[in-house]
Amino acid sequence: MDNPVGDVMNLFKKYRLKKPDFQFKKNQGKWQCTCVITLEDTQLRETALGQTKKEVKTQTARAILPILKEHLQSS
Repeated sequence: MDNPVGDVMNLFKKYRLKKPDFQFKKNQGKWQCTCVITLEDTQLRETALGQTKKEVKTQTARAILPILKEHLQSS
């Protein structure tokens, strides 16, 4: 089953990173989620809009996952 939020959290456990910050707010009647990941020298940020908090958190994690994996492999 597709679980990008779990995949992001597993990478954080594996590399012993500070947990990502998922920030939620309403924007034009929809939920907006911004995921902020702070690494040693980099800050990754991704935002998504959707109907529910769970939907936008999943979309945000799905978008940031390949960027996070690439960054961790190159460091």
